[in-house]
Amino acid sequence: PVISITTSTDMGISYFKLEADATGDYFDNDSTTGVAYEDFTSLGAKELSFGGKYNFEVKRSSNINPMNRKIWIDWNVDGDFTDAGELVASEATGTTLSWTGSFVVPDVSQAFEANTIMRIGVSYGNDLNLPCGANSNPAANRIGEFEDYAIRVVNDGDIPIITLNGAD
Repeated sequence: PVISITTSTDMGISYFKLEADATGDYFDNDSTTGVAYEDFTSLGAKELSFGGKYNFEVKRSSNINPMNRKIWIDWNVDGDFTDAGELVASEATGTTLSWTGSFVVPDVSQAFEANTIMRIGVSYGNDLNLPCGANSNPAANRIGEFEDYAIRVVNDGDIPIITLNGAD
């Protein structure tokens, strides 16, 4: 659930891109700013490989006010983003129009091969940017925006090569 927050077209997510570092394959999405929460899981699950590196870009349409940005992924598919390693990227307060970075998908001991959620959150200035709301105090007049995307963690699909060394 997302806590009620005030919206602002300046304090939002206008574009998101996720690119596989190894192949250059990417997914991108333009979105409307000024909407507290948008669920883009209906666009289909984007496949991420165990151990794969992924580059991202998150843009905003204007940079009048300072804001911070974070990305979480529910690796263990337990319905929250509070477990170790589920905050995959964060940007300190700033007025940049575009934020880029990367993250690596954990191995099978820390992530399930399953459909799950990636959440992007932005929040005003130094306000708390929690995965289920811009601030732990819903009565506060906080500004922010959240977007959810479906992902599927998968094996890389490479066929293993077995080489016999020495006599059989």
